[in-house]
Amino acid sequence: MNKNVGLLLICPLLFSCGGIKTSDSSNLSVEENSLSSVEEVSSDINVSSNEESSKESISSEEIKIQFTKKVDMSYEFKGDEKDKPGFAQGTITITPTTSKKKTGNYLVYLADNQGLLEEYDEFARIPITGETVTFDVKDGHYLPSEATKLAVFETSRLFLANHPNIQTAVDIIDIDPNKKLDLGELQYRFGATSDVHMNFEELGFGSLAKWDKTMDFFYNHNVDNVIVTGDMTGDSNLDYEYKYYLSAIEPYMDINDVYECIGNHGNTSSSIKLFTKYTSGNDEVHPFEGSPYYYVVKEGKDESYRDNLFIFMAQELKSPSDSAAYDNFSKEQIDWLESVLKQFENTETNIFLIEHSPFLNWSPGDRYNGDYTRKITFKESYTQTMRLKGLLEKYKNIIMMSGHTHLTFYENENYSDQYDSFCRMVHVSSGTQTSSYNNGSSLTSDTDGRCPNTIDYGSEGYIVDVYKDYIVYTGYNISTNRIIPAACLLIPTIPYGGSGGPVIDPTIKDVTGVKHFYDEVIGEGTLQSPYLISSEELFKLFTDECEKSITKTESDMFGYGKYFKQTVDLDMTTISDYNGIGASGSTRYTFAGNYNGNGHKIKVDVSGNSNQSIFPYTYGVISNLYVEGNIKGGTCAQVVRALHGQLINCIFNVNLKAEQEAGMIYSNYGYVYNVYSTGTHNSTTASPIASGNSSTKYYNVFHYRTRKGNVISGDYGTQCNDLSLIMEAFNSRQGSQFNTANSYLNGVEMVEVIEKDGKLMFKTTN
Repeated sequence: MNKNVGLLLICPLLFSCGGIKTSDSSNLSVEENSLSSVEEVSSDINVSSNEESSKESISSEEIKIQFTKKVDMSYEFKGDEKDKPGFAQGTITITPTTSKKKTGNYLVYLADNQGLLEEYDEFARIPITGETVTFDVKDGHYLPSEATKLAVFETSRLFLANHPNIQTAVDIIDIDPNKKLDLGELQYRFGATSDVHMNFEELGFGSLAKWDKTMDFFYNHNVDNVIVTGDMTGDSNLDYEYKYYLSAIEPYMDINDVYECIGNHGNTSSSIKLFTKYTSGNDEVHPFEGSPYYYVVKEGKDESYRDNLFIFMAQELKSPSDSAAYDNFSKEQIDWLESVLKQFENTETNIFLIEHSPFLNWSPGDRYNGDYTRKITFKESYTQTMRLKGLLEKYKNIIMMSGHTHLTFYENENYSDQYDSFCRMVHVSSGTQTSSYNNGSSLTSDTDGRCPNTIDYGSEGYIVDVYKDYIVYTGYNISTNRIIPAACLLIPTIPYGGSGGPVIDPTIKDVTGVKHFYDEVIGEGTLQSPYLISSEELFKLFTDECEKSITKTESDMFGYGKYFKQTVDLDMTTISDYNGIGASGSTRYTFAGNYNGNGHKIKVDVSGNSNQSIFPYTYGVISNLYVEGNIKGGTCAQVVRALHGQLINCIFNVNLKAEQEAGMIYSNYGYVYNVYSTGTHNSTTASPIASGNSSTKYYNVFHYRTRKGNVISGDYGTQCNDLSLIMEAFNSRQGSQFNTANSYLNGVEMVEVIEKDGKLMFKTTN
C-alpha cells in the first residue's frame, strides 16, 4: 500500500479514538472568502483525477470511501466527563504529513458510515499554518450519538455553505464507540430564542418575517412551549410592536405557551405594564398582580418524569443601557427568588432560570473582556446582584439562560459553569439580529460572521430536549435550518460536581483597586489651572465620569464650570476596556465642562450596540480637538451624541457605521463654529454634519464625507475639500461670529490650523 493513501475500513472492532484513517484527493483552489450571502459561498474543494493511481479502496456493505491522506488527525477527550458518553470536551490535533499548505483552514465535520452528517455545519475550524495545530472542544459540548467519525478538509475559505464531498477529505478518524450516548425516552421539548426586537422591523431587518419563520421552525419541531429571553420590542410604540410580536405566534401555537422575561428594552415603569398585559399566561405564578417576574411549572406526565420549573427574572433598570451601572434587582425580587428555590430545593425538578442579561466576564454570550459592556456587573455595592450571585453558587443544579448580546452561536461562547463553581449557564442568540466578532477583535452587529443579516437571514435558536438524566441543547441557524455544533450542549439533570478549575472572581471591589478621575488628575479645574488630560487612562476615567452623570439639571452635570485641557495625543485603541460612551436618548450621559483639546488628537476604534460616541450629551464647550478613527454604533454613531452647548475649532476625520448616522453630532441644538468633518459613512441617509437644527447655528462649518466613493451632501455646512480655503476660514480672527465663538470659549484660545501631508491639522501647542 502506498504510504500516502489511507483507507476507511468498515469494521467495528477497529473503531477507536484517533484510530483508522481514510483517503481521497483534495485539490483546493485558493480564493478569498466572501461573506456577502449564503449563495456566494461555495465549496472550493474539488476532486483531482490525476491521483487515481495513488488511491486504494475497500468495499463493504455500508460504504466505500477513497481519499488521499495528507494529514494526521486525532481527538483526545479531556475534562471531568472525558470517560462519560456524549461529552465532547477535548482536543483535536492535526499534523501535516504530505500536505504542503501553509495558509487557509482545516474544516472538521461530523460523519458516519454513510458520509458527512448533512444537517450539521462544521464541527471545528482551525487555521492552517504548515505545522501541527490544535482545537479545543469546550466543556459542555455534546457529541451527537449519530456521529461515529470526524473528517477534515483543507480549504482557503472560512466556511463552506455546502458540504464537501467526503472523498476530498485529507483525513478521517473513528470516534471511540464508547462515546455514544443512549439518552432514553424524550420527556419534554421546548424552543428558545432571544432578542426578537419587533422595533427592528422599521429598520429593514425583517423582524416580523424572521420571528414568523422562527415560530414555524419551533412548530415543525413539535415543541411543547417556547422561551424568549427578553427584548421582544424596543422602547417606544410598544402597543404596536407587541401586537406584531403576537401576530407571528398565533398561527402556530397558543400565545399562553410562549413565555418571556422582560429585557432591558421596554423596561420603564409604564412599559412593564404593557409587558405583563401582552405576555402573561394562564399558568404563570406571579408574586403580586402586575409583577414582571414569575415562575411556571411544567409537570411530568407521571412519577418517572421530572418536573420542569421555569423562573423568569426581571432586570429593574432606570434606562436600557444601565445593566452595568446599577444594582439590577430589588430586595423584593431576590427575596422572592430565594423563596422559590427553597420551595423546590429537595424535589426532582429541572430548574431553568431565565434572565435577559448575562454577567460581565462570567456568563457565556461574549468573550472575556469583550466589547459588549452593558451586562450585569458583580460589584460589592450592588447588594441584590451579589445576593443573586450567591444563590447561583449555592444552587448549581440551576440552568440559567440569558441573551442580550445577540452574539451568534458560531462564536462558540455558549456554555459555562465556571469550572463547576456556579450554576450551569447557557447563552441564547438572537432570533432576528445576530452579532459577531467577524474573526476580529470588534463586535459587529448585523452579521453572524458568515453573512450579513438581511430580511431573510440572521436568526438563531435552540431546540431543548429534556430526558431523565440529560438535557440536550441543539443550536440552529434557523435561516438555513442547519445545526451549529458549537451550540450543541449536553447538561446532566443532576450536576456531576467534578474537580473544577482556575476560577477568577470578576467582582469589582468598591474600596481597593478602583481609580477615580478626581484622584488621578492634576489641576484645579480652573482656566488658569485646568484638569490636565495627559494619558489614555485619564481620558478613560474622564469618560467614566461622564457615564456617571445622568442628571437633567445642568449645574449637577459632570464638569459644570470646570476646565479640562488635553496635553498629548491620545491613542484610545490601546485601552482594552475603552469603548466610547453609549449615550442613548433614554440614558443621557452628560458633560457640561470646557474641554480644550489644545490641538491634540484622540484616536478611537469603538464599536457597540448603544449609540457609541466619544462625548455624550454635551452642555459645555468642546474646542481645539482632532478626532480620527472608527465609530460603530447601534442606531447611531458619532463624535458628539447631542450638542446643547458649543463645538468650536475642531477637526473630525472619523469613519462611521450604523443604521443612522451624523458626521459630527447626532442631535444638535447648540452652536457650531470652525469645524471640518471628513471620513466615510455607512448609512444611505447619513447627514455629513448633524441631525436636528432646532435653534442651531453653523458658521465656518465644512464637510467632505463619502459613502462607497460617493460624496454625501447635506443641509448644514459647506461641502468642500479645498484645504487651503478651509484653513483660511478657520484661521480668520475677525468678524462677529469669531467674537461670539471666542466669548463661548471663555478664555481658551483657538489653536491655529495648518495643512500637512494633504490633511488639515492643528499647529499643536503645549
